[in-house]
Amino acid sequence: MSKLLFISADYLKENSVINLNVDDKILAMCIERSQDTMVQENIGTTLYNHLQTVIIDSGSTGLTSYEATLLDDYIIPGLINQSIVAASMALSFKIQTKGVVQQNSENSSAVDEIRLEYMRSEYRKDAEFYFQRAIDYIKSNYNEFRDYYNVGSDVDLKGLDTSYKCPIVLGGKCCGGSKENDYHDC
Repeated sequence: MSKLLFISADYLKENSVINLNVDDKILAMCIERSQDTMVQENIGTTLYNHLQTVIIDSGSTGLTSYEATLLDDYIIPGLINQSIVAASMALSFKIQTKGVVQQNSENSSAVDEIRLEYMRSEYRKDAEFYFQRAIDYIKSNYNEFRDYYNVGSDVDLKGLDTSYKCPIVLGGKCCGGSKENDYHDC
């Protein structure tokens, strides 16, 4: 199956804080990476492949109204935010023969790592917000999204129950055993 990006580099530039002079090739790689990781992780491989196939075969007119709403109102806004997170790294650092270098310009100054991570975390939270809404929309329209629930044996990823990630560890213990109270150090 050929790969389809749900948004183009131009669409990303027009609908985000990304400057119009940013290289489309770099943005396309960031969009593809974000789509492969965040979108597919949240909606699952089966639904992801279904949306790809329908759009490749019939264009966006082949989508049901529920699928179009899912894509337009939830997936695309989440993909925009996650693509900004990916682009912030790709545009800040380059891998060259002498190693990893940070890009600098005469007319601008690079932000420090703390501010860069703050910006990335804000866009990541926004992406998680939209992907959580996508999951909620899918669940509230169960009959319209059978591919989310009916995954085959050859599927890489099953859709998530929640999109939110929590970087907080409470007490250094986690459940990983077969019994309800079987905890171990993480």
